[in-house]
Amino acid sequence: MGRGIAITVCRGGFDTLLVDSDARKLAEAVDYAESFLTRSTELGKLSEDRKDTALSQLYTDTDLHALRDCDLVIEAIFEDLELKSELLRALDAVCGPDAIFATNTSTLSITELGAASGRPEQMLGLHYCLPAERMRLIEVTPGLRTSRRTLEEAIRFCEASGQKAVLTKDEPGFILNAFAVPLILRAVRLVEEQVALPGAIDRAIRVAFGHAMGPFELYDHVGLDTLERLANSLSREIGEPRFRCPPLVRRLVAAGQLGNKAGGGFLANLPETDFESGHGTVAVREFGATSWVPVVETTEAAESADTLLVAGDRIRSHTDEVIAARHRHNLVLVELQDRLLGEMLGPVVDEDSNNILGYSRYALGDEQTDLIELVVPARSNESAIGAATSFFGELDLEVSICSDQPGRILDRLMRPYLNDALRAVDRALADAREMDACIKAGLGYRFGPNELASKMGHPQHVKICRELHRHFQDQSFIPPRRSLIGDAA
Repeated sequence: MGRGIAITVCRGGFDTLLVDSDARKLAEAVDYAESFLTRSTELGKLSEDRKDTALSQLYTDTDLHALRDCDLVIEAIFEDLELKSELLRALDAVCGPDAIFATNTSTLSITELGAASGRPEQMLGLHYCLPAERMRLIEVTPGLRTSRRTLEEAIRFCEASGQKAVLTKDEPGFILNAFAVPLILRAVRLVEEQVALPGAIDRAIRVAFGHAMGPFELYDHVGLDTLERLANSLSREIGEPRFRCPPLVRRLVAAGQLGNKAGGGFLANLPETDFESGHGTVAVREFGATSWVPVVETTEAAESADTLLVAGDRIRSHTDEVIAARHRHNLVLVELQDRLLGEMLGPVVDEDSNNILGYSRYALGDEQTDLIELVVPARSNESAIGAATSFFGELDLEVSICSDQPGRILDRLMRPYLNDALRAVDRALADAREMDACIKAGLGYRFGPNELASKMGHPQHVKICRELHRHFQDQSFIPPRRSLIGDAA
């Protein structure tokens, strides 16, 4: 993290001293900075002169005393209150009386660290988003005793270095990690429960919600060891189940599978299967009102079609026909809407070499996304899965395979995320607009959670949450006050 912060500071035109007790890590940091800034120049994002100037202003040292003349010191060590407090006390003994101290923590109390520093009026949080050299957002967090002068100077520094400063309250997780960490932890639990694989979850979120990266891709980059520390720290500070670190994360970290930096992470260790099969001729049967039926060229000989697509809200009245169709067609695709495939068709979907699959095109309110959640029972025929993937792919739609469970991928994952954000606004922990701006800038999301809740519709959100809460008895699905009264809030 420190090297990324150092890049943003020297790129912004400031003399930058990077200190670490490990000389090898310092050399690697300089090499990375040169490589990153050179690549930025090649992409036209940075002039050659500015790159050369930035690198000439980047210095390194292994001795803490080298910081004695610095005006601003940003610490970026592990999320450990005792270690950070010890470092801040050492810095207080080394640095000049006017130096401002900043911590890059996103989980620990700024007020506590300020007290440990010996200069609480000159102490605040500057939380850079990962990866710091690519993301422009900094969460600026004053402690209870941070002076106005310190806060104003810190904001001026952020802006002068080309970053976007967002003021946050001294609450665990501030804004970004208070929402981003529970999201990835819920995603990991979906993998543990065999709802879907990491690649399918990432794809669903990118396609349906326009996120720059899915949660697994993001934390493979950040590091699973960092995720474990964040989860443990937030769990200690907040004490809520949503922050508990899942066993899968602990096992991967223990095995040295830390992500892109070592051994591979979620995506490398839990890859998707590549199903390849053509879908052949297609026939469509509609029973009642449909949510979405693709416009496709259908065969006149419907009974002999390779693929049969069944849609409508009255499929339950025709289950015998649908079940019988599996003997005449290689693939039977059933529109699910908000239903479970097993509830509609019974135990036939659990038979060996089952060729009846469910599908649902995910919608954001009235807007259909390009994401198909493809429900694949445990004993499904692989050629049927390949045919379904091929069929939707030819319609320029992306497919995420999941098991037959309420909420499938996206509602299981995103409804609690929206509830977390809406509750934070209810409790006045954050302003809705500022929260949305922070999350969009810091995480590369297309929508902030409050925008997304409005777009998806509060009445529908409440309906889905209540149904999921009824099934799972999970408090994270209880709709918050802000959704119950809607956008009038």
